Amino acid sequence: MVETFGAIFVPLKSDCVDRLQDWLQTRNYYGRDSKKIVVLPENSFAVVEEYGRTSDTPRWLPSREKLGDPLTVPQKGILPELSVDFGEAFAFIMFDDYIDYQHWKEGKLVRFLDGSAEGWDTAIGTPDPWEEDFFFSLEKLDNRLNDLRDWEELTLEREAEIRKMWAEKVIRSGATEPQSTGTARAIRIHYFPTNPFI
Repeated sequence: MVETFGAIFVPLKSDCVDRLQDWLQTRNYYGRDSKKIVVLPENSFAVVEEYGRTSDTPRWLPSREKLGDPLTVPQKGILPELSVDFGEAFAFIMFDDYIDYQHWKEGKLVRFLDGSAEGWDTAIGTPDPWEEDFFFSLEKLDNRLNDLRDWEELTLEREAEIRKMWAEKVIRSGATEPQSTGTARAIRIHYFPTNPFI
């Protein structure tokens, strides 16, 4: 069975929960797995929908017209609409080694990451605060270089390329480094430090 988990969530403000419930009802939006909004006030976020092993593919995931085309992120739907009415909206989902993360602000996509074990298909927008600490720590750099040495896959050119990526602290579309492993966990820990909901 494919391991799947993820969520849509918005910042929690004083009147957010009631407004959010009304907002979803007026749009006839019903989460596939969630029967109600999960409110986590200690984390300052309201979880609109959670995804688990039995989930259908969310409608907000990007798609391609045909093989080889760039990914297209839907510009209409729950994420841009939530971000217009609540300031920001976040979503992530993980299927086995595939990860998709979107951050919307006031109707505009400000960060989009799409990656897998093979590397990053797409990385656009401004990096979010959690990315530098998670992806580009010196410990991760040392571990990655040691792994490549152990597998006898580290050349001088590859090491220089990896060190340059760590110095720039930016994920690039088409790059194989930094690895996407653990990204969903990093998102959960950053946004929900006292209660990772999944």
